[in-house]
Amino acid sequence: METMDNVNRPLTYKEEVAQYTKKDALHAILFFAAIILYDIAIISVVILFNLPGGLWIAQAFKLIPLTLLFLYLRTRKQGLRSVGIHLMDWKKALAVGSFLLFAFLMLSNGLLSGLLGGWQMRPANLIIEMIVILLFAAFYEDVLFVGFFQTRIYGLIKKD
Repeated sequence: METMDNVNRPLTYKEEVAQYTKKDALHAILFFAAIILYDIAIISVVILFNLPGGLWIAQAFKLIPLTLLFLYLRTRKQGLRSVGIHLMDWKKALAVGSFLLFAFLMLSNGLLSGLLGGWQMRPANLIIEMIVILLFAAFYEDVLFVGFFQTRIYGLIKKD
């Protein structure tokens, strides 16, 4: 997948990751470890206290690591493209993501059985909540793991 640099010339994946050093890789490892512990703590609190709206609370608390990541990128003068946020091929990505989301909802949320068997389907608000949570979880994982951690770890390993 190609991205663009500051002067809008295409970069290959190897050119992009070659700019990251061992320091970037160490920062990424520490940041990722902290995020894992943070996510475990948030999910544990939601489950332990059986909080109403627990899924929404867990998703809302994911904004903190994303904010910290964006602040880190700003201080290191690395743009959003360095974590995979860009507008290249957005139509294709949106189409594939929408198809997969629709397939997941049909299979896991009772929509397919409701349509085929005449059973009672889930309320619309549950379906909307599921869509929002799935989209946010996918964005969170893609930015933190694929965009940030995976590309910067190249500075340490130097292998694809």
